[in-house]
Amino acid sequence: MRADYITKPCGLISLRKEVESICDKNYIYQRCRMRPDHLIVPLDPKSGRTTFLEYLTDMFKAYNVLSFTSGPDDYVEVAFDGSFPQLLQAFSEIDSAAIFKNDYTGIVGMDISELAAHLCETQVSEFLKRTKKVCDSAYVIFFVHHCPSKNEERLLAKLTTEIGNVKRIDVEAYTIKDFADIIVKNLKDHGIKIKGEKAVTRNLVGYLKLNGCATVDEALDLSQALMFRADYSGFVPELNPVRIKRYIRENEVRINE
Repeated sequence: MRADYITKPCGLISLRKEVESICDKNYIYQRCRMRPDHLIVPLDPKSGRTTFLEYLTDMFKAYNVLSFTSGPDDYVEVAFDGSFPQLLQAFSEIDSAAIFKNDYTGIVGMDISELAAHLCETQVSEFLKRTKKVCDSAYVIFFVHHCPSKNEERLLAKLTTEIGNVKRIDVEAYTIKDFADIIVKNLKDHGIKIKGEKAVTRNLVGYLKLNGCATVDEALDLSQALMFRADYSGFVPELNPVRIKRYIRENEVRINE
């Protein structure tokens, strides 16, 4: 995939800048057979974690930052619930993704938040041991909550000590405009033409300011609702500002004309 065809995620500016910075130095990772520092990413669930992993994977493949030759899955996403059996199952999933090599060499996204409640238990020491092995071959993104708890911070301190080459990227909160852009992008991704896109986005911003939007999933839910308001009479379904305003009026939200 050519880099100029890769769609940037809405928002997540600091993460995008980090990925772009890494890709600008791709020749170093290629020539010296190095991997970038693993990342700690404070980003809540349902706030674009998978979208970021997909963007990261596309960029690293386009710039040949990593070797994606261990199996058909370019990235693996796991979430730990804090129990020991599930921890073993999650690492088994990572191991199983290595089809053509002994170890998985792609990208691994780990939600480690729930492990923070078990700092003094066996599963955390086992997690650190197994994670260090994974980090020797794969590139790992460690997800925690946007505002990590004290225990999450303690877990991150242990992780940083154990792994060493890990970097934390603080993520700015999504703006109302970001959520409006996500809605519009999702509509277009589903084949819906947006007529008068600037006006549509402006109306959505007004709607979201009044109704609120806390997560990417909520924005996608609204996008799905708007799909049913598109005009399907033509060859390409279309949404325009008039139909957006009609939806807003039906939901008893007033906006500036």
